[in-house]
Amino acid sequence: MKKGDKEVLSAALDAAILALDDWANTYAEDFCGEARVAEAKARLNEYGTIWYIATTVQTLVKAKELLK
Repeated sequence: MKKGDKEVLSAALDAAILALDDWANTYAEDFCGEARVAEAKARLNEYGTIWYIATTVQTLVKAKELLK
């Protein structure tokens, strides 16, 4: 692994965790804090759900390529 790869991989994992958590908060808001749900909805609504999914997947794909 090259210098800086660990940071890229860590950032990709953080992005994936945040995205999954946002979707969970959006679809199970009865079990989540009101402020957390609002933050998740704001991120999802910023550019749209499909954009959010696509950019998260793109980040993960780029990170996975570092493992080759």
